[in-house]
Amino acid sequence: MEAKTLAEAAGEAPAVIALGGGAIQNEAAWRLMRRTGITLGLRAAPEESIRRIRSSDKPVEARPLLAGGDPVAALRKLSAARERYYARADLDLDTDRLDAEAVAAAAVGLIRSIQGPLTTSHVDHAEQRGTAAPEGEA
Repeated sequence: MEAKTLAEAAGEAPAVIALGGGAIQNEAAWRLMRRTGITLGLRAAPEESIRRIRSSDKPVEARPLLAGGDPVAALRKLSAARERYYARADLDLDTDRLDAEAVAAAAVGLIRSIQGPLTTSHVDHAEQRGTAAPEGEA
C-alpha cells in the first residue's frame, strides 16, 4: 500500500512524504524517490526514538517490530539491518537534540541548500501542469 501511495504522490505537486522504516527497503520505491525528489534521512539514537514513541499516542507495545522485549535493543537491530538503505539518502539529519519544529526547520534548510542544482522549483512544476504558483510561493 505504501508503494502505491508513494507512486501516486510522486506525480503530484512537490510535497514532503514521510515513509515508514520498512518502505526504504523496497528497491522500486528508492528508484522512484531518487527520480522524483530528494531523500532525507532523519536519525536519532535508539534511546531517543523510544523516548519519543513513549510520549506519543501509539505506545511501544502497539508497534509489532518493537513489542515483546527490550524495545531499544529491537530498534538497534532494525537500524543496523536498514543502515545500508539509510545511507543512500541524499541528505541526513541527526534529530537527537531537536524538537519537531527544529527538525522541520533544519530539514527545510538542508533541502533548500541543494534544491537549485538537483530539483526544479514549485513554479516549474506549476507551469508543467498549466497552473501558476500562488502569490508568495514562487
